[in-house]
Amino acid sequence: EPMYYEYPDCKEAYECPGQYTFGTELIVAPVTTPSDEKGMAKTRVWLPEGKWTDIFTGDCYSGGRWVDMVRYLDSIPALAKSGGIFPLDARKHTNKCDTPDKLKVMVFNGNGEYTLKEDGASTKFISRADGCKQTLFFEATENSIERLIKFEFRNVNKGKVCVFADGTPIQAGVSCDEFLSITIEDVMPGVIYFIDIDYEKDTEKYRKNRYLAALTRLELKNEAKGEIWSLISEKDEKEIKAKIAERTDLTENEKIRLTESW
Repeated sequence: EPMYYEYPDCKEAYECPGQYTFGTELIVAPVTTPSDEKGMAKTRVWLPEGKWTDIFTGDCYSGGRWVDMVRYLDSIPALAKSGGIFPLDARKHTNKCDTPDKLKVMVFNGNGEYTLKEDGASTKFISRADGCKQTLFFEATENSIERLIKFEFRNVNKGKVCVFADGTPIQAGVSCDEFLSITIEDVMPGVIYFIDIDYEKDTEKYRKNRYLAALTRLELKNEAKGEIWSLISEKDEKEIKAKIAERTDLTENEKIRLTESW
């Protein structure tokens, strides 16, 4: 739907005609500007108030403003709201239309609720955030199928995890890479599940990770990348951005991409 359907009282919602809401959880901003010689293109995105996370890049943005975002040809800005819950079919290499026995559920820090409706059944998810604690309750109706669900907590790198089924602690698979993943093998209908996560918020680590991810993909010689990486040792973000802006070996799109999500 057009942005002004969801935000009719915001004048900015009428000034971004190519941008739209996708379901209840996402904002999508197609890139319609030409790419540069390195396959990068810039699009200007309006973000409503709140926190927004790109489901493809992992970049996080504060809302209530316009943001220049640079993307390669393989993605466009697709931003999940704070507290967003986004379920996907986790089966590989299939075009089947039957109810999936495996789900991947992206969870974005914040307070939110989402109901997944399927043929004759539904699963309700409730997310709550309090400081450096994120919790998730979910329950499938009695006529749902038994299945595996992998939860991806996209704004948490690692943390202490506890999982309960009807109040009883249970085992779950936990892994930490770019974000924290928790896999529950046999999710049963009619059972109330509870996931509790305690984590440490590290703004500096987030900044370094996003900077490294953007820098790794740039088409530059290793020597230049080493110089640009060394700038991250500066404590002041304004100083880092100023030094990046001075470099003549970076395109304007590359300069934006390096620090746009700060």
